[in-house]
Amino acid sequence: MNSRGFIVCVLTAAIVLCSASVFSADDRVVALSLDEAVRRALATSESLQIENSRLRRREGEYRQARSVILPRVNGDIAVTRNGAYPDSARLQKHELDAGIGVTQLLWSFGAVSSAIRAAAETIEAGRYGVETERLDVSYEAKVAYYAALLADETEGITRESYANAQENQRLLESAVPGVRRSRRDLIKMRADVASRLPLVSDARAQKESAFNTLRTYTGIEPEKDITLNESFDGEYQPVDAAGLEKILLSENPQLKSLDRSTAAAENIVRIRKAAYLPTVSAFASWYHRGGNEDDYLTEFGVLDEYGAAGIVVDVPIWNGGATAAGVEQAEADRDASRYAREQALESAILALHNAVSRYNGFRETLTANREAVTLATESFELTRDMFESGMVTLTELNDAELLLTSERLKLAATLYQINVVRAEIERLTGGKL
Repeated sequence: MNSRGFIVCVLTAAIVLCSASVFSADDRVVALSLDEAVRRALATSESLQIENSRLRRREGEYRQARSVILPRVNGDIAVTRNGAYPDSARLQKHELDAGIGVTQLLWSFGAVSSAIRAAAETIEAGRYGVETERLDVSYEAKVAYYAALLADETEGITRESYANAQENQRLLESAVPGVRRSRRDLIKMRADVASRLPLVSDARAQKESAFNTLRTYTGIEPEKDITLNESFDGEYQPVDAAGLEKILLSENPQLKSLDRSTAAAENIVRIRKAAYLPTVSAFASWYHRGGNEDDYLTEFGVLDEYGAAGIVVDVPIWNGGATAAGVEQAEADRDASRYAREQALESAILALHNAVSRYNGFRETLTANREAVTLATESFELTRDMFESGMVTLTELNDAELLLTSERLKLAATLYQINVVRAEIERLTGGKL
């Protein structure tokens, strides 16, 4: 191989290795938006899967309740070997009975229809329960995402504060004609720079914790890094509590689930009361019967056929008070369901009004925070310029920088809080705001 071919091979191998490393690095980084975080959280939520499993069980209970109105068909076969028996019994040594029987419920005075309605209401309650859990998981994922955004922003602010302190130190140590820097100022400045490092370390630890929480909710592997594709929204529109309360009353899935549960409880009361009344069923059967006197079970010869049909009326007379106790329990469950619905309604309305109040309050705070950050930035930049020319003291410069850092942290905290409250309103109103 000539030198030119060798160089081409080396370059080709280098390109392949670089490409592989780039792809490998890309595989280790997950770019996460808020919608993607919610989607991942819903896909990996065990609590949501539990609610789905409960819903499937309720669907099975509904099919079981409906099956009562359908005919029951049973086939059976019995082979009997009779031992000692008197001649008057007219038995044979071996006997065979085989046939089929059909029963059909005709009338239960509302017990079956109430059971079917109760099961149907339970299914609807389960569906709204799944929706409630979906909103809860989405809310938790959003809060985790916002917490990660806040932690990321906080770390960035503390790093910039540390960088500002280092720049202040550089300015202090720089020789400015006609300006004398005291040793005391130099020591104080170095101490101020050193004091910023723990803040950066704490912010880094908080960020790692927040991102670990986000990984847990979204099911992202611990060895993968996360980059957040979004930032806190810039504008927040005012909201009206009265309008949102109407949406809550019509869209909140938890309240809908409790409504359905109460309706199911009403039907269960009807089922228990129907136990006082008779049930009417029809039956029919057709059998073959034969026997033999052989020592071994072989053939039964000619089999006789016989059938029967009729109606059965089952009339409850006395069961020791079990029916009355069942009615009492069902009525207590129904009343408890009604109270639970009223309690949930009051709690939801109170939570909504409190959330709206906090949201609108944070909007006003946010406006003040943004103005404060703008003014603090201008003040810090002006103070730094004046410090370079010896017009202000080191203390004034440090105060200006600390004020800027404090206002930026307050702004980030307000942005986090207003987004969390907005997510809470969305959960209460069924995802609508």
